[in-house]
Parts: sequence; C-alpha cells; structure tokens
Amino acid sequence: MYFKFISLNNKFNVEGNLKRLLSNAISAFMGNMGSSVLNILTMALVARFLGVSDFGILVIITTFLVIINTVVSFQTWQALIKYGNNLLNKKRVNDYARLITFGFKLDFTTSLLGFFITNAILLLLHYFDVFLSDYLRIAHFYSLVALVNIKGTPIAILRGWNKFNKVAHQQVILALLKLCFVIVAVFLDGNLFIFIVALLLAEVLGGVLLVFLSIRVIFNENIKLVSDVPFFSIANEHPGIWSFLISSSLNSSLRLGSREVDVFVVGLLLTAADVGVYKIAKQFSGIVGKIIDPLYQAVYPELVDLINKKCLKSLNKFVIRVTSYSSFASILIWLFIYFLGGYLIKMTVGEEFIEAYSIMIWYMTAVVISSSFFVLQPIMLSLGKPELSLKINLTSTLIYICAMLFLTIIYGTIGTAIAYIFYYLVWTLLMAFFVIKGVNKIENDL
Repeated sequence: MYFKFISLNNKFNVEGNLKRLLSNAISAFMGNMGSSVLNILTMALVARFLGVSDFGILVIITTFLVIINTVVSFQTWQALIKYGNNLLNKKRVNDYARLITFGFKLDFTTSLLGFFITNAILLLLHYFDVFLSDYLRIAHFYSLVALVNIKGTPIAILRGWNKFNKVAHQQVILALLKLCFVIVAVFLDGNLFIFIVALLLAEVLGGVLLVFLSIRVIFNENIKLVSDVPFFSIANEHPGIWSFLISSSLNSSLRLGSREVDVFVVGLLLTAADVGVYKIAKQFSGIVGKIIDPLYQAVYPELVDLINKKCLKSLNKFVIRVTSYSSFASILIWLFIYFLGGYLIKMTVGEEFIEAYSIMIWYMTAVVISSSFFVLQPIMLSLGKPELSLKINLTSTLIYICAMLFLTIIYGTIGTAIAYIFYYLVWTLLMAFFVIKGVNKIENDL
C-alpha cells in the first residue's frame, strides 16, 4: 500500500513524473474549471437578483470570513505532505497515522478559534457602530461556516495519496450545491439573509463531504487514527514542524491578504456598489488561477521529492517545462478575456456591471505574472525555507498596500487593480533571486 503514496524510484524520471503530474493536474483542473463555471453561474444569479449594492455587502461579509478562517488556520496540508511523504517512503505507517491525527486536531482547534475570533470582532464593530446592525447580524450567522473549516488535513490526505480526482469531485459538488441553494433562494424571492443561508448550507455540506472522502481513503489503506497525540509532543517526532506550520501559515495568510484586502480598501475608500463591480472583475480574472492552481497542487509533492533526492538537473528541466506550460495557458486566457470579457459580463451579470471589464484587464495582467511564475513558491517550501518566503511576502504585501491606497484614491477601482501588478512584480523578482541562490547552495554542497 505504501507505494500508492507519492513515492519515486531512486533514480528520478522526469518524463514519468511529468506524466503523473499531468494526470494529477488534469484531475484538479477538471474540478477547478467545473466548480468555476458553476460558481460564475451562481455569482451571476446572486448579482442580478440582489443588485450592485447588496451584492457588494454580501461580498464584504463572505470575504471577511474567508480572511479570518485563513489567518487562524495553519494550512496544514503543506506540512503534512512534506513530513508525511518521508514517513510513508520509509514505511513508518504508525508515525504517519499519528501525524494525520495531529493534523485533524489542529484543524478542529483552529476552526473553533476562527469562529470565536470572528464573533468577537463583529461584536466590537457593533459596539463602535462601524457597520449597520442588520448586516452585522447576518455576518454573525454566516460565521458558523468557520466551524467546518477543517480542510488542511483532508486535502493533505487526498493529494498525498494521489486522489486528486476526489478533491475535484468535492469542488464540483460544493459549487453545484451553492448553485442549487441559490436557485431556491431566487424562487423564494429571498433577501440578502436568505442568500447567505443558501451559501452557508452549501459550505457546511461541502466541508463534511471533504472530511468524509479523506477518512475513507486512509480507512481503505488500513491506517487507523490514534487518540494520544499531544499537540507539542509532535515536535519531538518531527523537528521543525511547528516552525514550518507557523511560517507557511503566516505566508498563506499574507498571500490571501494581498488577494482579499483590496475588497476592504475599495469598501472603505469607495462604495458597496464599487465592491460589487470589483468582485465581478476578480471573479472572471480568477479563471487563470483556477487553471494554474491544479499545477501548484500537483507540483509541490514532486518538488519535495526532487529536492530531497538532490536531483538538480531533473529539477531544472521540470521547472522550465512547468513554467512554460503555465505561461502559455495564462497568456492565452488573458487574450480571450481581452477580446470577449465585455461580452461575457453583459451576458452573465448584466449591463450594470460593465465597468468591471476595464478593472478585469488590469487585474488579469497581475494574475498572468503570478501564474507564470507560481512554481517559485512550492520550490521555496521544498527547500525548507518558509521563513524566507514569509519575509518576501511581507515585503511585497507592504509595498502593495501602500501602492493600493495611493492608486485607489487617485484612479478608483482601476488603481486598485493596477497596484496588484506592483505586488507580483516585486514578489516574483525577490522569490526568483532567493530560489536560484538556494538551489545553487545545494549544488555547491554536493
């Protein structure tokens, strides 16, 4: 059973692993694209029915929960794949079971923490009368979604055991549930609260499904979870795991912040209607990310093995090919959106959101840069340098926020999108410099 996990022959075969990478990426791609199409349909229904302003409020509420959940979670899947990979390659199944149990406990604890932190912040906002009380009550209700934010360990299990098709199934089912519940809300002639209920129900069912799929995988592999895994004793078994978890979590939080803080800046400096239009632009621009994200999911375990085995020539070939594929795909989609984006916006969400087209072109330029060089982040983690990645992300984010505030005041939502280009230019240059430096160090040490 151990060789079903991502284990390689002692001699790394680039072609063979590219085939496996392609197979895994295709599974993830189908899930991402299937869910993206359904999510766009869902968004179109919600936007058309609620209108620009209420849709903007819904975006602010859901984005707030996404940020809180990401900040308090530890993004455990990256650490569990890195450490679990080595355990199963060495046939240390009991230790792997302990590691997975630790992951589930950590996910559950942080989901509770996210729920309480969210409600504490909302109470403060209510106390200082920062937001309308009706909207705050809706946000309190939607905060229940934090309790099913147990995703890191299930994703680590499914990706680690090459069950990318299961992840894809869960993504599509979740998106389909959202669409179905939103259609019900439309038939009920629902208000903002009814649509929030629809989205919450879908998220809860989708979260339960993800946990179920992962548990079934390890059950089929005869791996039994254990109960006696204290949080901090795991560091004795896996030195450096807490440092990796904290650094990768902060790094992911910063990356998410760079993607989502713009919604709050637009809401603060402009209007809820501007938030709604801006979100439409981001949603369509996210198509590129949905295509590239499967490559990230599939490439990370492969890079871990390449660097652990110090197969640097194979690493170079692997990275060049992956970068070529991602660059070609992202540029092709940018051209498609450039020529047909305005028409798509009119057909899906309506004429009142047409301003999103100009924002989308600028925003997608930043996404193309990000997608073309996405491989830098998993390489940095595979090198065991999450702290360095965090510093680079922090530097890039601070520059981004300063540029975004300045450009949003001057140019509005288009300026917000242009600032995103600054972020990825700085991030890419810094990451490339230190990745090359890290790989050269390994080569010199051989």
